[in-house]
Amino acid sequence: MVTSLKKGKYAAKALDTLPYPVPAYPAMKAKYVLCMAIVAVACTAQQSTNSSSSVLQLSPAEADKLLVERAVPQYPETGITNQIQNNELVSLQVDEQGNVTDAKVKMGHPAFAQPSLDAVKQWKYRPYLVNDSPVRFETTALIAYRFFGSNNFPSIKGPISVVAMLPATGVPESRPPQVGSYQLEGLLVNRVDPQYPETAKSQRIQGDVVLYVSVDEQGHVTNVDAVSGRSALLPAAINAVKQWTYKPFEAGGKPVEVEGTVLVPFRLDENADKQQSEKQ
Repeated sequence: MVTSLKKGKYAAKALDTLPYPVPAYPAMKAKYVLCMAIVAVACTAQQSTNSSSSVLQLSPAEADKLLVERAVPQYPETGITNQIQNNELVSLQVDEQGNVTDAKVKMGHPAFAQPSLDAVKQWKYRPYLVNDSPVRFETTALIAYRFFGSNNFPSIKGPISVVAMLPATGVPESRPPQVGSYQLEGLLVNRVDPQYPETAKSQRIQGDVVLYVSVDEQGHVTNVDAVSGRSALLPAAINAVKQWTYKPFEAGGKPVEVEGTVLVPFRLDENADKQQSEKQ
């Protein structure tokens, strides 16, 4: 009896410390406190679930630096038959081991959706570490479908993860492995800047040109094709990049031929143009 009285006394004190009003009757008090306890536990569990299910968002440029295996999609027959060049934007979910666990098309042509998804699901990333622990992340990848030798293609915004190039014959063929643009940039030993075309200058044309390059075992550029950019800037960009040289890319300790994209920026010097006009 004494014990039950003590328990009742302690319970009453606990109720007095609650930061919200409770009903006056004892039975209602007990039910009210029980309900509030259940709600508190549920909220804590929900917060824990939300915290554990949250996924880190990585920019395409950040994610591309982690991409170690990039399968190139097959050019779809519909695209070949109808002469379609396309940009396919895909969202990816990557687990702690660097495997693509889910992929969805965000933008593009319906005929290119399945080949794109089939390819990216084979990609492999290095695990992304937060406080030395691997975590899941989400990102997007842009896949460009192009014809060799074409200068008529859709414009691109953002980095390209992979390019599916169709030869002039119209028949898909085996190609050397593709590497990230940051990898090519890191191996570049001689860069020749392009001459700004006078026609482009006079028309105030500027912007970025993206080119698809083949680099042989000695580090020489053997082929260059346009992927994106203003037509007035393409010849100058291609002529410059053909003169670039790279440190040979190695796989298994041996130099190998690789392909990838490079970016050539064209920017007008606004201050120089202003000074020139003032002199005139």
